[in-house]
Amino acid sequence: MIARAVIPVIVLVLAGVAGAFRSEARVYESGRVIVSHPWARATAPGARTGAAYLKIESVPGAKDRLIGARSPVAEAVEVHETTIADGIARMRRVETIEIAPDRPADLAPGGAHLMLVGLKSPLKEGDLFPLILTFAKAGDVALEVTVEAPGAMGPHGRAGSATPDPHHGANPGHKH
Repeated sequence: MIARAVIPVIVLVLAGVAGAFRSEARVYESGRVIVSHPWARATAPGARTGAAYLKIESVPGAKDRLIGARSPVAEAVEVHETTIADGIARMRRVETIEIAPDRPADLAPGGAHLMLVGLKSPLKEGDLFPLILTFAKAGDVALEVTVEAPGAMGPHGRAGSATPDPHHGANPGHKH
């Protein structure tokens, strides 16, 4: 009799724990794509730009393209890619990022990222802000971005998976 009463309680507790891990992981699914761990670095007061990072995967057998993004915290959100040539980091805007089942897109410091242009206020550590990604096939995917410490290299205090670029952010006129 007691076992029958305890089992539903254990199931509810385990479901809550699983939900907490999924919530902590911040995973967003939209049919064809899975977006995980969206985060940004806190910015200095008066900074006009910031950057957001995340991982995008496609479901098996599906291809898609990230074609845009928007957020109420910035006037515009652009997809940028950082490359290093002759020891010099260069950043350029790209129109799309291809998402293939065997090639997840890891937007991380030192690589591709979402540039938040024309910030309306500083990004503060611990805050959350909305971001909408637009995909060619999956459409819009709404998510919440966690703001980490100014020098963070990954979400939730973890190291990012892209190789950090020691020159990235060294230009004082271009912060993120």
